[in-house]
Amino acid sequence: MIREQVYGRRAVREALRGHREVLELWVTERALGAEGWLRDVPGLRVQIKPDRALNGAAGTPDHQGVLAWCTVYPYADAYELAVEPSPLRARFTPTQMHTNWPLSRARCSSASTR
Repeated sequence: MIREQVYGRRAVREALRGHREVLELWVTERALGAEGWLRDVPGLRVQIKPDRALNGAAGTPDHQGVLAWCTVYPYADAYELAVEPSPLRARFTPTQMHTNWPLSRARCSSASTR
């Protein structure tokens, strides 16, 4: 099984909430005391490790005391998105089309609305 490493308090919390399965979770004593949500992770045994173990596994001291190994994020490919009943499409106003605004400024909406 291919697994990815996620570290940092917010990144790991999002991995737990999102579409990934968290396979292993390492935390330091300090992070466990500071972040109450780490004590209440259902279905997963939280492993308390020393800071140096997380430094070595992450390859950086920037892990904030929280490190997880997760399944690979399930990205959808373009074909999967196109066959949906109402795929998302970018919507440009006529002014935006003529001034070549970047897509990030365009309003994205479902093709069936408006």
